[in-house]
Amino acid sequence: KKRTAMGRFGHEGCWLSPPQFGQPVVLYSGDDSQNEYVYKFVTKSHYRNSVSANQNILDEGTLYVARFNEDGSGVWLPLDIKNKAFRAAAAAKGVTFADQADVLVNTRLAADVLGATKMDRPEWGTVHPQTREVYMTMTNNSSRTAGQVDAPNPRGPNPYGHIIRWREQHNLAWSTAFEWDIFLLAGPEADSQMLPEANGPALTQDSILASPDGLWMDQNGILWIQTDMSGSQQLSGPFGANQMLAANPITSEIKRFLVG
Repeated sequence: KKRTAMGRFGHEGCWLSPPQFGQPVVLYSGDDSQNEYVYKFVTKSHYRNSVSANQNILDEGTLYVARFNEDGSGVWLPLDIKNKAFRAAAAAKGVTFADQADVLVNTRLAADVLGATKMDRPEWGTVHPQTREVYMTMTNNSSRTAGQVDAPNPRGPNPYGHIIRWREQHNLAWSTAFEWDIFLLAGPEADSQMLPEANGPALTQDSILASPDGLWMDQNGILWIQTDMSGSQQLSGPFGANQMLAANPITSEIKRFLVG
């Protein structure tokens, strides 16, 4: 079933924050294209202890797009034609939306209007089952120039990709504010780093990777990372075949688990 309220864009997937009874359900999505956006959908209805009550919970809600500020803060901007700030931003850009359906069908344009942060091809996400931290891969972006870099996308061009993470304000998934940092800068030994803001270690021959894509946080808090390198990147770089790695967010340790 099409879930129109969740927006029309290149959904790489959809990742659920651990639901809480009596609260909205929150899902995160990346738009799998260069210079596109990160989104969050917050349901209008609240999660109930009943299959029938939750059956159509994705039919109505608010779609948000992320703005990652330079200082490590962030804000979720509602793509909602009833929102005064949205209407004012559209008017300032000379863009007219007929109704909310028009906003949702033209999600990328609506995000442009709000000045959301253009990201380096956001693909998979995952949510820590205990802390509710959200991780999302920025697989790569060859089109970003040196003059277009910003704090959440610090390399131009970015052939190797990176992983960004954020924590919602007060640990409430439906909050409209968050704090973010870069968890991993992928790349060779000379151009890679775990937790760069915390002066984390560079990657080694046991952990170098490029084009991170698939993500999964297991129940033990280990982040599993899958790469999606092109054939040419596999042949030209020092990374070998596509691979899966395991990372410990607490210790910053990362190690290759298997290769294709």
